[in-house]
Amino acid sequence: MTMKPTLLWVNHASFVFRYDTIRLMTDPWLFGSAFNNGWDLLCETKFRMADFAQLTHLWFSHEHPDHFAPPVLQQIPESARRVITVLFQEDHPFLYFRF
Repeated sequence: MTMKPTLLWVNHASFVFRYDTIRLMTDPWLFGSAFNNGWDLLCETKFRMADFAQLTHLWFSHEHPDHFAPPVLQQIPESARRVITVLFQEDHPFLYFRF
């Protein structure tokens, strides 16, 4: 039996989409500040580093620090890193305008 798709808000632009065997997290910014301490998260994140073991995919929409947060990525457990598939935006919008 196929499960019903669910979408769980984690924080800021980070969500976990669950469907069947897929567990995809978007833009994991879970702690710390961004943009030279100019931005903070709305609230404390309940998603913990150990919860990455449940994920199958990570998707990064772009490289801004509130979407692609290296301090968070460095703390993902090695066991989870080995099994998570990383997806990211491959095209660059400036290419359309020949910049």
